[in-house]
Amino acid sequence: MSALLIVPILLSVGLAVDYTNVLRVKNELQNSVDSAALAVANKNDELNDGQARSLADKFIDENFDPRYTQMKVVRSGQQVSVTARTKVSLAF
Repeated sequence: MSALLIVPILLSVGLAVDYTNVLRVKNELQNSVDSAALAVANKNDELNDGQARSLADKFIDENFDPRYTQMKVVRSGQQVSVTARTKVSLAF
């Protein structure tokens, strides 16, 4: 009887581990993107679009795994938006 329960239990543990890892990576990326947006906004008037992207790229590289993809910096007046994506490897 207990042998039948081991499969759902292991699947539940695997799902919990993967979900926790995804949330951790999401929070790390969000913190890095936030710091990049603040850095660009702080020097917004002094930067052109290429320099703004380079500064955001530098901040994300220093605060997060450099394997992120599709980073985008959008500036509109005094507003700055930085977005990025990444892939998370699943254990189970």
